[in-house]
Amino acid sequence: MLSFSTTTSGCFNSIYLNICRSFHLNALNAAARKGTRARREAIKKANKKKKIEQEVKTGWIPFSERKKLNAASTEPPNYTWRNWPPADDVYVARYFRWPEHSVSEAVTKLREIHQPTIYNYPDAPVFLTMDVSLATDKAKRFLTDVSGVVLLPHAYDAGQSRSVAVLTDDHETRTKAQEMGVQLVCGKEIVKLVLGGEVDLLAYDYIVSSLDILPELVPIRGILKKKFPNPSNGTSVVNVADTAFRFLTGVQYECAVDTVLKAYGSITVAFGALSMEDEHLTANAQALLTDIESHRIGRKSADLITRVYVKCNTTSERLVLDHKAYIPKDLGYAPAKKTKQQETTEEPQQEAVAN
Repeated sequence: MLSFSTTTSGCFNSIYLNICRSFHLNALNAAARKGTRARREAIKKANKKKKIEQEVKTGWIPFSERKKLNAASTEPPNYTWRNWPPADDVYVARYFRWPEHSVSEAVTKLREIHQPTIYNYPDAPVFLTMDVSLATDKAKRFLTDVSGVVLLPHAYDAGQSRSVAVLTDDHETRTKAQEMGVQLVCGKEIVKLVLGGEVDLLAYDYIVSSLDILPELVPIRGILKKKFPNPSNGTSVVNVADTAFRFLTGVQYECAVDTVLKAYGSITVAFGALSMEDEHLTANAQALLTDIESHRIGRKSADLITRVYVKCNTTSERLVLDHKAYIPKDLGYAPAKKTKQQETTEEPQQEAVAN
């Protein structure tokens, strides 16, 4: 039988141990909270410092300028909700589907507006304004450098001027280039002239070279950088004279990418005048649309051009063009190369179908 003193001492010992254990755990919890608080404070300081540095870089933007920047980003138009046609000749355009026209129909309506009794501008230039989708098949990847120069089937002076340099050793090609008005015609001796500082090739908009002279131009590749002739972008070709003529007399277009929405862009380019024949305007529009749409080959499977308007700058009137009727349906798309894993998974499926 235990005595009273033994039991009381045991109780006091257990109470003492529990009190010590609680003090120890409270210290650990306090240390943990202290570490968490310190970490959060450090994150706040780092974020505040980053924000201050960003504000210093950008600087303070006045309200008027901020309003202009916000207005520069235009939301890509959504046409899917306007699927119902209007029930009358007079309707609110923003709530109904716009009728699609051919090139000749659109030009005929624009001529009615520009007759002598209204705008009196029968020679007004006609423009194609396009909405372009730059999104590719890969997420967060967008098309870049959607630009080019198109030689229209029927000549039209769009008021553009470009300087061209031709580099070739062929005497006949050099003679043709000089006759058509090329600003600089030279051979392989251009390497010494550029390295010596006598000629500045960067001052020219386009540099066209023949394929046989391309290895001789390697020493000045670092100077020319993106302007160095390249077979992939069509500046190093076999037929130098025709390429130089296209750069001199063709119509240039360039995609303006939205400042915020990188998947959205627009292209505006002139393709003729109202005084031209309908067949000539149709051929010019088809050449432009085909060349622009060809930028998606091997880069995206969906359509590049989503919407096309025909308009003149003298009025805000614009007419929707049925652009798909002018783009060849066999404008192919080269799919991406298959991985080994895809090939191995496709083989059993093909065997099962064969059996």
